Amino acid sequence: KEILWSIAPAGTERWLVGSGPEGRILALTVDVAARGFQLQPVADLEDNQVFALLPLSGNRVLAGTGGQAGLTLIEGDRPIARVLLPVDSVLDLLAWDATTVLAATGNPGRLYRVDLNVLARAGLAAERDSDPAALAAKGIAPWAEIRDRNVRRLARRADGAILAGSAPKGNLYLFPSEGGSPTLLVENRDAEVTDIISLPYGDTYATVNFTHGSASARIGRPTPSPAADKDSVPAPALAEAPAPERFGGRSSLIWLPAGGGFPETLASRAGVAFYRVLKRDNVLLVAAGE
Repeated sequence: KEILWSIAPAGTERWLVGSGPEGRILALTVDVAARGFQLQPVADLEDNQVFALLPLSGNRVLAGTGGQAGLTLIEGDRPIARVLLPVDSVLDLLAWDATTVLAATGNPGRLYRVDLNVLARAGLAAERDSDPAALAAKGIAPWAEIRDRNVRRLARRADGAILAGSAPKGNLYLFPSEGGSPTLLVENRDAEVTDIISLPYGDTYATVNFTHGSASARIGRPTPSPAADKDSVPAPALAEAPAPERFGGRSSLIWLPAGGGFPETLASRAGVAFYRVLKRDNVLLVAAGE
């Protein structure tokens, strides 16, 4: 079974979807009138999980993957450039301008600045690049780093500053537009920032999940009772196997008002995980699970 890791708009009724564990990119076209959709393959990448997608002009898309931490530039349905970064995963991508992208990585938690014009000429690398000079020759340069393990989500404020959410601490950082040391806006423990949006007038919203308990216990199946042999003495009745553990954490929707006010929790739910947030008119829409 495939896992949907990322989705990005690529037109009015078209989205690009990144999946795992086959490392596929799919095109999802929705027909609203017919209440239907079509799903077509776009590209198969040489990695396990497609964590981040960024549609670009010229029928191009930049993909960030996990497994080998690849940055792959695709034109049409064909990868034209690929670089393997000295990290574990590429977790998010943020357009800086028409030719520049910020890539957020995990283990270690870094931000790389990517020159798309230079990357397009880099070719398809088979080995990981750890030398800064080799990366620079392919258009990739370190931009910033955090003390947490993963830079999970990115957003850009109207003034050019960069917001970054982390995991597994769940901190929210603010980087100046020129890079350098960040300001810590929100500090947490044992949490993950799953989404950030920054509005033109300065307000920022973020979703944070605080996870407790074992994921394997939640998704595991109860062990069935052994069947008794029909010719033997019936087996004694066994207690019913416990149901899989539900999500035992909690989630919060945080608001940071424009002008530097203190963070405020707008909503919090136990047993529910918040994944994405979107503002439509005066309503905040939150995508959640479990």
